[in-house]
Amino acid sequence: MRVALLAGGTGGAKLAAGMQEELGPDLTVIANTGDEVPASQAFMVLTRAQNQPGADQNATNTDTPWVDQSQTYSSHASHQVFLREYGAGTGTAGPNNPAAVATGSLLHGLPAGQTYPGSPDMTGGESTWASVKKQAHDLLGLQLVDADVTQADRVVSRASALLLRRSEQPPGTVWTTPVEMPPLPPPDQLQSDTVPLWVHAYGKQANVAGANFDLTQWQHDGPKFVWLRDVKPLIDGEPLTALTRAAMAGDVASSLTHYGTEGLFFINADYTLTLSRLPEGPDIGLVALTHSSHAGVATGTAALFDHRGQIGSATATTLANPGFTSRTIG
Repeated sequence: MRVALLAGGTGGAKLAAGMQEELGPDLTVIANTGDEVPASQAFMVLTRAQNQPGADQNATNTDTPWVDQSQTYSSHASHQVFLREYGAGTGTAGPNNPAAVATGSLLHGLPAGQTYPGSPDMTGGESTWASVKKQAHDLLGLQLVDADVTQADRVVSRASALLLRRSEQPPGTVWTTPVEMPPLPPPDQLQSDTVPLWVHAYGKQANVAGANFDLTQWQHDGPKFVWLRDVKPLIDGEPLTALTRAAMAGDVASSLTHYGTEGLFFINADYTLTLSRLPEGPDIGLVALTHSSHAGVATGTAALFDHRGQIGSATATTLANPGFTSRTIG
């Protein structure tokens, strides 16, 4: 009998339970007892982690920060690409001259102190999340960023970002759905710094903005737009960057795409922002593109603009929240 060793978790226990019909209650294959199976099925799954107390006994893999070999030898190329070792290409990178070339080896760990403070030398061992991120940044043009937001020593929110290295723009034209933003509000409506954020919604009147924060302009069965301008910094003493402005604007995609004829009855659970470039100037616009919902779960997508044109999109996932009522200020 062959034994398959898993990295941990509940997979081994669940698979073993499901094999009982094929291998018998003791998961053994004994000749002439009626529980014989083909050689391809004659194996037993063991978990590498230790069972936890209780009836469920779900095992937890505690091998981190190592990337386990069962994951290193992934069968999918999209996983393997990050776990292979690369070396820098020669000459100027181009279509026929890659910037990074696979060495044929698996990625190793990092020198002492680079995986976490005080970490040992891992250069001869398996790859870690730290070494995967470092190689992706240094050779593959990808910067992976993770952040936890804590309150009273508890994680209350998580964020991640994938930053891409810019390169030469390919030739040709790619079709996209035509979208046109309404004009920016008149400058005299954007002079006051008494509010942290200007929100000028368009909807019922396609080319006329409502009062600041008057989201009832979206309470109709038709196109919806908004121009935003952050007036106050997100953090005292820290100037607003273009990326920060775009990230905060992406959150507005939730209310923009989920506002209906009866009001706003969905609350944001998560949103994803994608940008082809950073916005220029203080004003960011959004236009609602799609909305779909079922059984109290919804998703909506909006396109993002600056004064030059479209810069990306934001997708929000939401839950029904019937007790919520949007308000108008300004």
